[in-house]
Amino acid sequence: MASQQAARRWAPFSSTGLYTSPAAPTSQVVTVTATSAADSTKSASSSVILVTPGQVTSTQNPQVAQYSFTSPTDANVTIQFGADTSYGLETWSQPVPAGGGTLNMLVAGMKANTTYHMRATMRFASGAQYVDSAHTFTTGGLPASLSLPDIAITVPPGPSTSPGIELLALSPSPPGTNAPRAAAVDLYGNLIWYYDISNIPEVGYDIPFPIKLLANGHMKLVIGSVAPNVPVSTVREIDLAGSVISELTTADLNARLAGAGLRPLVRRIPP
Repeated sequence: MASQQAARRWAPFSSTGLYTSPAAPTSQVVTVTATSAADSTKSASSSVILVTPGQVTSTQNPQVAQYSFTSPTDANVTIQFGADTSYGLETWSQPVPAGGGTLNMLVAGMKANTTYHMRATMRFASGAQYVDSAHTFTTGGLPASLSLPDIAITVPPGPSTSPGIELLALSPSPPGTNAPRAAAVDLYGNLIWYYDISNIPEVGYDIPFPIKLLANGHMKLVIGSVAPNVPVSTVREIDLAGSVISELTTADLNARLAGAGLRPLVRRIPP
């Protein structure tokens, strides 16, 4: 009986003293104490960060993945992704909640109907680093109700093109198409992100312009109309999956203006 207890006690350590942590149901910080087998009065302790693998799930945008990661302590997370395990693309670095918690990062910039490999790298305040196991995510494409106009990219001879993407406001849709109102393409014309705006009742026809990428990774759109005598309808902030974070409508703004004793916002366009 005593020998079985000793075996369980020392199982995480190899004959050379290498510690292998047991599986943990949640990410946590544990204290590991090693006691000398020759002299039980001698021991040493150290804190070990146990991290459970992250999870990759789909979002309402078929070209955007959500990578969820839990850290038991302060850390910054970066996601590598690409068409193979050499990756080649990388997200920005985001911190987990102060003191530890779950971070849900959105991964965008992927082509439609393509399988991507991705993995997270977690860097702790102590300088330690954890690299998650590899995951795969297969993107979808535009729904049947939407189509993208043909996009041709011409690269003239000369210096190399600067890296980046093209952010497009596709309103009104070209004849014969029902394009998503906002879209992003890479420098080869491949669709890598889109956002479709449902018609707003008081506008009836919407234009998401301007579109701006914010410092927090969200998009801000000013949704207006080409119809005469219709003011700008909505200023909306969305995340990359298309979820509305905040918005300010013309009705909200006019109510605030009226409360301050000011005239309402009205835009008039000559016929």
